[in-house]
Amino acid sequence: MMNQYEQGLVFNFEQLGCKGLAEKLTGVFTTGYVRDEDLLKVLTSTTEEEILRLKQERAEKLLSCAGLKNTYANLDMIEYSPERNLDKTLVDRLSSCEYINEAANILITGAAGTGKAFLAKAFAVKACNEGYRTRIFHLRALLRDLSEREKDDGDGYARRLRYLANIPLLVIDEWFSISPDKKELVILHELIDARYGRHSTIICSQVLVENWAKYCGSLALGESITGRLKAHSYKFEMEGEDLRDRHCQRP
Repeated sequence: MMNQYEQGLVFNFEQLGCKGLAEKLTGVFTTGYVRDEDLLKVLTSTTEEEILRLKQERAEKLLSCAGLKNTYANLDMIEYSPERNLDKTLVDRLSSCEYINEAANILITGAAGTGKAFLAKAFAVKACNEGYRTRIFHLRALLRDLSEREKDDGDGYARRLRYLANIPLLVIDEWFSISPDKKELVILHELIDARYGRHSTIICSQVLVENWAKYCGSLALGESITGRLKAHSYKFEMEGEDLRDRHCQRP
């Protein structure tokens, strides 16, 4: 049996919404061993377990919202063979997710099958596990969605742009695989400008960074977009064989 103070402590945690912690303390108190232990040690242990549980629960929700719940992409699974030109020191540094707090970008380029999407998704998984909201889009699908909303000439476009502008980590794959038209380029510039200096973006592209502006109908807009992404960024230029020849799973 718990005494009135123990019952009161459990009740207070329940009222605070910490049901897992309340259940843990109930088990501790009813065993009786807490009377032979330092209560502070018990509370420290149980609160640490609750914090870990809440962190894992949040990570699962973020992974699900990002479409990453079933991915096998993980920073620990990256291959660092010499021909890939992949800087392990830089990957390890970025794994802290401090670049998100700095609003820095990650620009990943390389031929098809060199592992750009895997690396980007591995960074995204790590971000979710650390509690950062993350979304992943193919550039064509993203521009199509925004263009359709802009055509409606309502609040939908502004709301969507504001939503995308405020995501802590946005991953855009297939960057400039097809050149955007003038209208899409204006929309893309608006999005990148809205995120500039505020949040992090990961770009995956088969086109080298120095050639991005050339793939745009407007060199001025292309350089403006590229300049904002490059201003505070970390770069990977992936090389090597097509990994899909050896790995049939999808990241």
